Amino acid sequence: MDLNSFRTDKKLEVDGVWFDFDEDTSVKVARGNNVHFTKLLTKLSKPVQALARTGNLPEDKASEIVAKAMAETILLDWKGIKLDGKVVKYSVENAAKILKDLPDFRDLINELANDRAAFAEEIAEESKGN
Repeated sequence: MDLNSFRTDKKLEVDGVWFDFDEDTSVKVARGNNVHFTKLLTKLSKPVQALARTGNLPEDKASEIVAKAMAETILLDWKGIKLDGKVVKYSVENAAKILKDLPDFRDLINELANDRAAFAEEIAEESKGN
């Protein structure tokens, strides 16, 4: 096994990769647990660390923290996202609200963010030529 297959493009991990759902809908997602996400999640979690350690952090608050961190550092943009039939313009605030309110969408973004192959060096090299 050649371990080079595990190398990823560090720039893409932070800048993000576009994932298309159909011809009108796509999301730009950075790699999960990138350095910016980790730092922001740590910062946002500090005020509630004691509650988290004792298992008393309300699920709603935990979801809010994760959604905010993901909105600022992982879900970087989108095209064609609709809610109740209306196109939702991308903003960090809109992304945080949707990620908090729709945990299945948050799970999908998390899955994309952890798709190592999407951030692999060889893919990054191929896309530079396009």
